[in-house]
Parts: sequence; C-alpha cells; structure tokens
Amino acid sequence: MYVPDKGDIVSLNFDPSAEKEIMKPRLAFVISRKMFNKHTGFAVMAQITS
Repeated sequence: MYVPDKGDIVSLNFDPSAEKEIMKPRLAFVISRKMFNKHTGFAVMAQITS
C-alpha cells in the first residue's frame, strides 16, 4: 500500500464539498512525515490551488 511522504504531491477527491465547486480530483501537497502517515493511517495535506 502506498504511504505518502512529506513533499509528495498527490491527487485526491475532496468530495463532498461544502459549496457547488466542480467535483473532480485535486492536487494536494503532503505536509506530514511518512512515519506519522504509516503509524496513524492519516496524512496531513494542503490542497494546491491556482
């Protein structure tokens, strides 16, 4: 199973969204370290926007 590492850029589905944005995958930047992501099953990410 893929475990994202700090600095990775991943494609995510942010649905359900609160507003009426276009529902499609978005890019996100991984902030948390791989060790944290692996041990908790979670990853801290920030959505990349233009």
